[in-house]
Amino acid sequence: PGTPPPTACAPATEEDSTCNPVRELEISKRAVQSPILTYGDTVTYTVTARNTGNADYTASNPAVVKDDLSGVLDDADYQADAKADKTGDLDYQAPLLQWTGALAVDETVTITYTVRLKRGGDLNLRNVAWAGGGATPTCDLSTTDSYDPVTGRPCAEEGSGVGDVVDAKSASPAAGTVLSAGQLVTYTLTFTNKGTGAGAVNKVDQLGGVLDDATLVTAPAASDPALTVSPVENGQFSVKGALAAGRSASVTYTVQVKPAGQQGDKVLGNWLLEPGEAPPAACTAGEDVTCHPVGEVAAKKSVNPKDGSKVTAGDTLTYTLTFTNTGTGATAVTYVDKLAGVLDDATVVKEPKATGGLVAKRKGARIKVTGQLAGNGTATVRYTVKVKPEAAQGDALLANFLRGPGVIGKTGKCSSGDPMCTKNPVAPPAKDTGGGLSGLPNTGGPALLWLLAGLLLLLSGAGLVIRSRRRRS
Repeated sequence: PGTPPPTACAPATEEDSTCNPVRELEISKRAVQSPILTYGDTVTYTVTARNTGNADYTASNPAVVKDDLSGVLDDADYQADAKADKTGDLDYQAPLLQWTGALAVDETVTITYTVRLKRGGDLNLRNVAWAGGGATPTCDLSTTDSYDPVTGRPCAEEGSGVGDVVDAKSASPAAGTVLSAGQLVTYTLTFTNKGTGAGAVNKVDQLGGVLDDATLVTAPAASDPALTVSPVENGQFSVKGALAAGRSASVTYTVQVKPAGQQGDKVLGNWLLEPGEAPPAACTAGEDVTCHPVGEVAAKKSVNPKDGSKVTAGDTLTYTLTFTNTGTGATAVTYVDKLAGVLDDATVVKEPKATGGLVAKRKGARIKVTGQLAGNGTATVRYTVKVKPEAAQGDALLANFLRGPGVIGKTGKCSSGDPMCTKNPVAPPAKDTGGGLSGLPNTGGPALLWLLAGLLLLLSGAGLVIRSRRRRS
């Protein structure tokens, strides 16, 4: 009693003293990665174990360092490249990586390996390393030196959220809608991060297949400053940026379909692509693709006998209405043929007959033509009229007008060369010129009749003179 203990344990020289040195591994772990993780990225893990005890780990009583990749391998592939900077036994049996070897006091071993991100996991990279054997511990991350509160084993945990940005492309009117000249189309690109970490956005919108048929009227603009949108150049623009987990942003722009004569292939093809990816040769509906066919119906009418020629009572005229879809998409046909200017001088003898899937119905002096006309398709409507007798005729002019959407019901004057109208004047029939020669052509007027009458009188007078002279003789 009263004897103080020595400052150091020296069992070889001190009686009644025992000294048992304690070995201890301090574990740390870190990941080297991009601030924003996305599929295809590589993460490098470093596990460090240091002997902070007072005794060496030896070959017969080695240090054991384990690393559990279970929470990583659902989101990434191990690249089979683990290495240690100390001699020892390094072994990987999925999902465990283990190093076993000698480690002197204050000596450190560093183990590195990489994984590459893939799709299909929980978007969380959770990785735990610890000293010794047994099951994977639950690290107490509230302390500076992490350990398993149950077993007391030192451990280290590294976790990272993975960004998962999903993009989508839409249009209004919806993709597949048949467009016409002058129509507006608004495109919307949507980016949503469904991951657990920040997600990168890096896309190219290829609208070269749009701008040959339409004009950009509202430039692309982002709804969130997190995204940067480049100007449209060479028929494309880029969208770059980063979105926090759960965040969404969009980019919109508007185009207007060019007039029919200025259109290209008459299909508005739009693709959202990866940088450097080339668009396909043809527009086919699919993910991140919108296709809008352009339909444009060209209508005209003709008549036999030809437009402008004279007709007479009893003649028949056959009208042909021709509809051609100069676009690539099936387009509705709604036209009305106005024949009030025909039926005052003629009677329908053959009702309208349509081809190419169209329907033609006559009600009084109107023929309504409706239906769908396939892209690059042509259809016709034909009917025949007969000119009335002169006494039953109206203005003696067969004027016929074909009118399309927006001008139905309007007629106006039929100008020469107008493909939407025809006019045929009605000539009066030939008349009897007199002299009992009905049906003979008129070879003279009243003056000729007076001349003939005078000649007859002159001849009669000459005959009377001759007779008088004979009687005197």
